[in-house]
Amino acid sequence: MTFYQKIKNRLIKNKINKPVSVLHKPENNKWALVSLMLHNLQSNNHTHTIYAETKAFCFALFELGFNVDLVNFFDNNAAIDFQKYNAVVGMRKHIDDAIIYKHQSTNNKLKIITYVNGPHPYFQNEVAINKLINFYNLKNKLLPKSVSFIEENYALQYSFANAIILHGNEFVKSTFLPYAQCAIETVKAIAFQSPYKIDISFKEENRKNFLWFGSTKCLHRGLDIVLDYFIKRDDLQLTICSAALQNEPAFYSLYKKQLENCSNITIKNFIAIGSEDFKQICEANTFLVYMSITEGNCASVITCMKNGGLIPLITNNVGVDIDNCGFNINEFTEQALNDAINKALITSNEELNKMKIESKSYGMYGTSEEDFKTSITTHLKKHLFEDIAH
Repeated sequence: MTFYQKIKNRLIKNKINKPVSVLHKPENNKWALVSLMLHNLQSNNHTHTIYAETKAFCFALFELGFNVDLVNFFDNNAAIDFQKYNAVVGMRKHIDDAIIYKHQSTNNKLKIITYVNGPHPYFQNEVAINKLINFYNLKNKLLPKSVSFIEENYALQYSFANAIILHGNEFVKSTFLPYAQCAIETVKAIAFQSPYKIDISFKEENRKNFLWFGSTKCLHRGLDIVLDYFIKRDDLQLTICSAALQNEPAFYSLYKKQLENCSNITIKNFIAIGSEDFKQICEANTFLVYMSITEGNCASVITCMKNGGLIPLITNNVGVDIDNCGFNINEFTEQALNDAINKALITSNEELNKMKIESKSYGMYGTSEEDFKTSITTHLKKHLFEDIAH
């Protein structure tokens, strides 16, 4: 039975909505509460990175000398006795509750570290509403389910935690700086490794082939701009790997007729990273295009770089530093996308081959589960062991 199956079984059996012990040994004399884990505890699909992140936080704290309890971060009604804990780590309401408890009790040495996997909620909600307005003005359609709003922003933890561990780069970090009263430590995304050997060498026949590989919330991920552009460019090939169109019929209906007549756009729906289909798709494309309005060191982009050496064409808000291995899309417009694509298309074969190698190298560095655990262990050790309660 896997780590997650054991935890899942305990949480499913836990009918009284409280934290459960997941890692314990008698010689550990401190207690930590981790508020993470996806809410769909009945699912056997553990491929989402939040599971790997949860495991990393639990074991990092355990190896630092804590007994570890875990509470589901979507269970807002969980009964938590914060007096039990020396440290509370994780996301959402339980972290804000811990901050309120700390400042209303005598347990002033309680350490609280919030983990965030994207920009500050104030920034995200601002760009999300602007995207919705711009799309409405262009298409006369209001699609709020196609953008990602943070309706419960739990603002206390971004200002009053002892530290923030941020899944993102310096751009994502900058969105917290006006509000944070604590240290902000950044970590890279976990990118899963394909079990197949993928040929990343540049091929001339794939010079005009682009991949869009992403999650749901089509407007948020910029798929509208990508579709509007590639529908007009039948000289370019676009492959879309996502369940987004299938899950967002209101968005898909706006493009359905056009897509049915586009021989240059292929829709593959969801593709598992561990599948042979993913290998073949990586080998058939040269570029990855992604125009998301907010991300936190976007795992889908890094995954395609790590496995396929795909050359990213991305917006700054994607939260990935592409350095010399990709092309920046400077605005959320077709013109900006066109400018980036034109730069990519005039780049020499030799340079593109070099960029693919650099892309894979960037994607490989610091993105394994063990790398993530090492990074957060360093940050946890730094911020938990200064005057910690005994």
